[in-house]
Amino acid sequence: MDTPPQEPAPASSRGITVQFRFTRTHAYLALAVVLAAIVWPAYAYYRTPRPGSLDPVQYAPLNRAVLGGKILTEPVTIRDTTRFTLAVAHVLNREAAGLIQVSTTHPGLRRGDEVTVVGDLRQVQAGGFGDYLRNRGIFSTVRAERITVQEAAPAVPFVGSGPGSSAPSSPAPTGSSD
Repeated sequence: MDTPPQEPAPASSRGITVQFRFTRTHAYLALAVVLAAIVWPAYAYYRTPRPGSLDPVQYAPLNRAVLGGKILTEPVTIRDTTRFTLAVAHVLNREAAGLIQVSTTHPGLRRGDEVTVVGDLRQVQAGGFGDYLRNRGIFSTVRAERITVQEAAPAVPFVGSGPGSSAPSSPAPTGSSD
């Protein structure tokens, strides 16, 4: 006697049950995931540096731009090219406020010099060094053709003299004056 083949029985009739309990821990985890999905984009938006309304990048690209400002960082020279950050006060005789990375072959510049820069103003490109500059709040660069020092920074005294140094600037009094 042949018996017809039988279909497999459903899982519940075989004694296998899958049970999931939604615990308080699961609720907290779900809440954390939802909050992170909502908060993270807002945080990333407000954390990303953006140029201000007076930033010199609004004039870029501009050939033979005339910029004035103060050198903020110590100029660094590598292979006859000097680079520094300039705090811009004006562009084309218009008020401006922002930072620019300047590249030049002009030697002898110092941090604190008030300068006028003539050169090609460009927007910082995305990726690599451009991202590094943007994270520091620098959104434009200038390849300077000419730099004129308007007001030189005072000479920096040698190490060990001046306020804040550990070496005394004048001899300390000794003994009594009897």
